Amino acid sequence: EKYVGGIFGRLENSISAKSNYILNIKNLTNEGDITGKEYVGGVLGYIIGNNSNTSYTTKVTFNNLNNTGDITGEFYVGGLIGFGNSDNNESVIENSTSVANITSKAYVGGIAGVLESIGIKGCSNKNSQITATEYKIIDANFYAYVGGYVGNGYFVKDCVNEVDINYDQEGIGVGGIAGILTNGAEGCKNTANIIAPNSQYVGGIAGLIKINSNITYKALENTGKVTSTSYVGGLIGSLEHSVNAKANYSVSIQQSSNSGIITGTEYVGGLIGNVLVDNLNATYVSKLEGITLNNTG
Repeated sequence: EKYVGGIFGRLENSISAKSNYILNIKNLTNEGDITGKEYVGGVLGYIIGNNSNTSYTTKVTFNNLNNTGDITGEFYVGGLIGFGNSDNNESVIENSTSVANITSKAYVGGIAGVLESIGIKGCSNKNSQITATEYKIIDANFYAYVGGYVGNGYFVKDCVNEVDINYDQEGIGVGGIAGILTNGAEGCKNTANIIAPNSQYVGGIAGLIKINSNITYKALENTGKVTSTSYVGGLIGSLEHSVNAKANYSVSIQQSSNSGIITGTEYVGGLIGNVLVDNLNATYVSKLEGITLNNTG
């Protein structure tokens, strides 16, 4: 059973047009329990918004989505959306809420399982419960991608996680806000305990961040306990910024702090467990800049 949602199972807005489009989805509520295997969400199981005319894009916006039904699946499982993709990186889920028990093997989040070029802003997962029981094997790697808001996400802003995550498997990527992010984070706080004693890449905000552009992380805070084996951080387990470009790049972390207790065996940091900032083009450089950072954990 694929593509299962409380309102839409699968929604694709795929066009070829000489103009930009906006797909606006708002004011939807699901109160029923949802069960499927892949691409399972409280409101939408699977959504794609793109313009095959590469000169233009389709922006997807979600506003005031709400779910109170419990969600059960295996992969790509979220309180609101199982899997979402857009070709416009300003696409966003805003002012939306899920209060649910969410159970999956992997790739799971309180708001969404996987989001590609779709951000999360001002949403809530309060009073939810997130359970991941296994991992997904890709190229001999074990991926968990478990997050309080999104398992595999893009950008998150103004979100607070109070939901404890306990993951006892060996998968990579567990975080209070996101298991993995491919863009920025701002104004996010984790107060919950993130316990993944057999995993790697675990953080109070994000387990793993992989980016290849100029980016700023601002006003991030963790007060919860974070426990794992390696690549463990109060904010970020591992931040990896690697490009091959004819330009200088920078990563900036500003006004962020950790007061939680961080436990691991290697690559452990109060703020970040591991940092790789590199420009593979030897003519140019990449740099990491930290402004007003504090660790008291």
